[in-house]
Amino acid sequence: MKKRILLVYSGECHRLPPFLTILDALHEEYQLKVISYETQKRSVALRESYPDVEFLANSIRPDAESFTDKVIRHIYYPISYHREVEKLIASTQYDLLWIIHEKTLLEFQDFLADKKYIVSFYELNDHDWSFVQKTQKGAKNAELVVCCEHNRSRIMRVWYKLSYNPPVIPNKPYLHPRQLEMPCPQSDVLKGKKIILYQGHVQRSRNIDTLCEALKDLPDFTLVVMGGGDKEYIDHLKANYKNIVFIGFVTPPTHLNVTSYAHIGVVKYDHIFLDHTYCAPNKIWEYSGFGIPMLANDLPGLEYTIGATQAGLCVDFDDVKTIKNAIMELDKNYEQYKANALSFYDSIDIKEKLLGVATRFI
Repeated sequence: MKKRILLVYSGECHRLPPFLTILDALHEEYQLKVISYETQKRSVALRESYPDVEFLANSIRPDAESFTDKVIRHIYYPISYHREVEKLIASTQYDLLWIIHEKTLLEFQDFLADKKYIVSFYELNDHDWSFVQKTQKGAKNAELVVCCEHNRSRIMRVWYKLSYNPPVIPNKPYLHPRQLEMPCPQSDVLKGKKIILYQGHVQRSRNIDTLCEALKDLPDFTLVVMGGGDKEYIDHLKANYKNIVFIGFVTPPTHLNVTSYAHIGVVKYDHIFLDHTYCAPNKIWEYSGFGIPMLANDLPGLEYTIGATQAGLCVDFDDVKTIKNAIMELDKNYEQYKANALSFYDSIDIKEKLLGVATRFI
């Protein structure tokens, strides 16, 4: 009989790709049981995608987004859903309790005080030091804290006064199509162009004006922006730069169909928080799985991954000339950077890392 893992996440599975990686990688070896907070449509889709995973919590969040629905979401959920989750955990048989995301830990850490569990952290949260302080008890009580980036592991050991370095499971997907130019509704505007793809939240703190300025002198390239964000900043970009295409948010994992058309993938974060300085973006694995060279900014979390493996170039994103030169270099030596990106992707066996964590406690 398979050992049982109960995974608890107080959010929507599709919004946390590393959670889906756990389901993809471990559902054959273990009997997985999941508690998450889904709309009815998402709940049905999850059951169809993972027929051998047991999803325990029935959806209580309406699919629509009317004013009444939002009131229910923000008032009814913290009371009713919290109680439902506690009852489900208490009544479910499992061999390993795995808490997904530090926000779930914060929400249930008093309830978990007398239980054995492991917890996966996905952010450092140094933008809100009170959050770090509030999760001290839950992190200390855990049998194991897991994180997603090497430097974060050492930082969290100090912050949470742990006796070990939290093991690192990178935010790499277990499943990746690895096929270029896959069918998608946007294919007509993507085919036949050298696409420089920015995928992620669009906001002024992740300023891409310098990238747009660099591309003014590189008419062979088209900047495609995939993601929602700050309307004021998006309007500013549309008004000032013509060689740019906005696609908007595309629900994972179908966003990879758009990614598959990229010639160069952009990875950019600001220098404000440690969480960004030691970033662990899913997109570096999404790009590299397709063999797409990356243009990144000069942050340690990107320099020791993208830069060290020469899967792309890490540059000062405040310097237009440097960005332009980097794009030309990537394009000129494209096949070598592509091969390096593929090697980077293949360098990590994500299933082996996940099994390594699970087997420590089962």
